Amino acid sequence: CGYTQSPRSACRHCANGDQTAVRSRGGAVCNRHRRWHLDGADIDLAQFPQYGHAERCLSGTLWKRGIGIATGELQLAATLIRYWAIDERPDARIEDRMSALGIGTLDVDTVLLAAYPEVVRLATVLTDLSFASYLLSPRFSLAEQVRALEAAVITIMQGSITTGLHDVAERIVSRGKAAVETAFGMRQNAHN
Repeated sequence: CGYTQSPRSACRHCANGDQTAVRSRGGAVCNRHRRWHLDGADIDLAQFPQYGHAERCLSGTLWKRGIGIATGELQLAATLIRYWAIDERPDARIEDRMSALGIGTLDVDTVLLAAYPEVVRLATVLTDLSFASYLLSPRFSLAEQVRALEAAVITIMQGSITTGLHDVAERIVSRGKAAVETAFGMRQNAHN
């Protein structure tokens, strides 16, 4: 309650077949009907119970952290997984989902649907206070922070570090590190 969310399409089964936009708590999956409803889609997920668990996590744990379906943290997790997948073949669980859902490759338009459970799990790790504090601490080197970010991704994806993942992780960490160093270097007064 308290967090505003941009409008997203509701489950068509819940809306009696109508195309409806809602702002309620939730993400891309209707747990009542086990359907993917993001961007007006209506995809049956009954054979993939892990989507329901991911939706409960997004609507619960992540929602309490201020994270919704369209926030940057979830998009960051999707981006990291997408870049990892450029050089690494997804494991059988994701390949099975991709095949059943008619998805050929993990790209910007399909990564959320194909890897929703992993994206939500990664967003949960990235926004954990101790992990985020480590990534934002100026006490650790860029290389250490990049390795931590890579480790989070490859642990969840059950894979290995790829060139695509390393490059995007390095860009993300260096941008964050520069922002933190700038913030720590600012004089503290009423204006900043």
